[in-house]
Amino acid sequence: MNDSTSFLAQKNKNLLEYALRETEVGTWEWDVSKNIISFSSNISDILEIDMQNFDGSIEFVTKHILHPDYVDIFNVSIKEAFLTGYTSKTEYLLRATSDNELWVRLDGQFYRNADNEVTHGCGSIINLSSLKQVFTLIGKNINFLETLIQIIPSPMFYKDINGHFKYCNSAYAAFIGRPMNEITNQTIYNLVPRPLAEVYANADRDLVREGGVQVFESTFQTQFGNCRDIIFKKSLLLDSDNDITGIVGIILDITEHKESQRLIEKQNMVKDILISISHAITTYTTESDLNFDLLHKLLPVFEDCDNASILNITEDNFMEIYSCTYDHEGEAQNFSIPLKDSYIYKHSNGQFNRSKIIRNVQSYGSQHQPIVDPSTGLLIHETLYVPTFDEGILKFILTFNSSRNHHFSKIDCEISNYIGEQIPTILQVFNLNRNILRLSRYDGLTNLMNRHYFNETFGEHIATAVSEHKKLVLVTFDLDDLKGINDTFGHGAGDDYLKYFSAFISDYFIDKDIFARVGGDEFNGLFLVTTTDAILEKLLEAQKEFSSHTISSGDVTFNGRFSYGVAVYPSDSSDMDQLMTISDRRMYENKTKNTNDVPK
Repeated sequence: MNDSTSFLAQKNKNLLEYALRETEVGTWEWDVSKNIISFSSNISDILEIDMQNFDGSIEFVTKHILHPDYVDIFNVSIKEAFLTGYTSKTEYLLRATSDNELWVRLDGQFYRNADNEVTHGCGSIINLSSLKQVFTLIGKNINFLETLIQIIPSPMFYKDINGHFKYCNSAYAAFIGRPMNEITNQTIYNLVPRPLAEVYANADRDLVREGGVQVFESTFQTQFGNCRDIIFKKSLLLDSDNDITGIVGIILDITEHKESQRLIEKQNMVKDILISISHAITTYTTESDLNFDLLHKLLPVFEDCDNASILNITEDNFMEIYSCTYDHEGEAQNFSIPLKDSYIYKHSNGQFNRSKIIRNVQSYGSQHQPIVDPSTGLLIHETLYVPTFDEGILKFILTFNSSRNHHFSKIDCEISNYIGEQIPTILQVFNLNRNILRLSRYDGLTNLMNRHYFNETFGEHIATAVSEHKKLVLVTFDLDDLKGINDTFGHGAGDDYLKYFSAFISDYFIDKDIFARVGGDEFNGLFLVTTTDAILEKLLEAQKEFSSHTISSGDVTFNGRFSYGVAVYPSDSSDMDQLMTISDRRMYENKTKNTNDVPK
């Protein structure tokens, strides 16, 4: 070998050693016949061991270099290599001097002599520790991301460009209502009803065509038949060449948010209704009028509800329709059944506490309570009922009825609970107002009109007389000797005298006539007549009959007598005050003369 060739050989050797050192690749040679192993000079760095103690034997390798768990694997691999001539690219864990694991991959080839005996082998040793650390870190990150995605409560999914689901988290599986293995490789058409699948598929096509991020609101019907309000947020998944490989998406369930919004809207709607009812409380003549108006105003709160009713629970536990938004040929007025026979009672097992929804009403097979809307002829399939209590006693049951199933919602229950809580207050206010109004209009002792209310309605009766071309007869009554009764028997007897006369005169004249107590012993009456003859005759008869009555008050008895005077509209006057003056004067004349001097 000349100098030039020697220089090139040395240069190539240096380059090879440099390349091996930089790439953490070492070499090995094994003289099998002598059982001597040699390594390249950089092997001590790769194996992280002190090679000064290395005796070149295979036993040193298995005892001091290889991790004990991999010795058997190494021995099997060597035996296979002796047979095949090649070592499999097996990875081995070594005994590390640091806290980090040391991994290598052994690769090589064995040679035989003319007698087919393995004489020696050679190969490479590659340090895989850094690569293993990267893979371990990636694996940990993947596990972390997988765990993170699985615990995210929002449904997430990935599907390929053909619309086949390739991955989803457990939240999505729960949302769809199927196990994850039944979702993988399926399309949306296999998972939801076709009309809904078409909506989702069209949205995917729009996303592929337009790109970007797609956000839209939709509804989803669960396997239990419930509808959920959701927001889809989807994006395209691109590879390194910006080619579309699929779609990733997340679903936000906004049902509770929507329900909260709807609840607030309905609460405000109900509050406005109740406020309007409260403002108009003085305009309702009866509690029935109030309830009727209340039902009609509340009905639109429950969208597309067919009818509503207030069921009164009597003291003997019968259920009667107190008010309703329908009455077909008087069916509501005639309705009365034992509470226990109603499908409402059967559904609640007699436990009335809060609003509840009765679905499939027909399944209760009630023989008594109507399950057909009389106004439409439609079968009632669902009822929302609201128990209302008065001092802890079940007083009313409000019902809102629908001819459709799954019509009422949890929000409707919340709203109806609120209504049920407010109705007793409204009724209390109404009754309080009615009592106050009665006290302001009626005499507390006799229950007849007082002077103020009588004068207030006088003009209305004059208008009626004019419109009907009739006469209006004003009668002033005076109860004789009230002071004497008070002085002789006490004021209790005097009060009984007044009450007895009030009841007598009201019963004697029953044809929508008006009576009022306008003073201590003075009363007024109004009679709408065509002619005065009949009323004058009846007044005279009443005077005679009353004087024949014996009045009892405690342990005492006495007789009474009254005087009266009459004024006629319009023959005596068209002025109310003038009519009262005339009738009052004639009453005193009757009191002294006991005669009736009224012009015919």
